[in-house]
Amino acid sequence: AGWLLDLSNSVASSSPSLLPIVRGTIERYKKASAASSNTESVSEANTQFYQQESSKLRRQIRDIQNLNRHILGEALSSLSLKELKNLESRLEKGLSRVRSRKV
Repeated sequence: AGWLLDLSNSVASSSPSLLPIVRGTIERYKKASAASSNTESVSEANTQFYQQESSKLRRQIRDIQNLNRHILGEALSSLSLKELKNLESRLEKGLSRVRSRKV
């Protein structure tokens, strides 16, 4: 279980926004491995668990990367009008927070 802590610490230092996601994944892993009783089912459960979790994490990472691109003004042509207005609102709120801290 030491590798779980290493993973959590690594994510915390490189991508703090992903830390809650990784912690949730670790908790689900612990529950899944505790629920399995024999080694074959543990191995099979682990394989299935990791496949599902890696798929979820890939999707979440892709979504976060897309959001970051949009915030930076990249790849905006794929957004709908509603999504653009949403992005504009988020940027304005963020700018507001920055300005309030500077004052």
